Amino acid sequence: MLLNRIWLVCTLLAALAATGCRPQTPATLHCTVDDEALHLLPAIHVTLRKLPSGPTSSVQTDQGGAFEARLAPGRYSVSVTDAPGYAPVERHTELDPGEIQWMAIRLEHAPSP
Repeated sequence: MLLNRIWLVCTLLAALAATGCRPQTPATLHCTVDDEALHLLPAIHVTLRKLPSGPTSSVQTDQGGAFEARLAPGRYSVSVTDAPGYAPVERHTELDPGEIQWMAIRLEHAPSP
């Protein structure tokens, strides 16, 4: 009876390990936002959305025009859509577990209406 229980526990643990039911190491995304003149832009709101239809979060660039986000591994849309005077920008990236990735987003001035 004891051997049957031990065998069952070992089988369940092996099945969980095989199906990836363990926490994944988050990835880190470092990003800078600048303009056409290479000026780093502070206080820019950036939207991070896990693809295809996952959760969305927002971050804001610091005084140096940068931000850092720790994210679950996967595909992401990184977008700036509400920066006054600038055209919207969207980028896509894929983050692997434990990866540290650098991204630069360049905003272009929106055409005058």
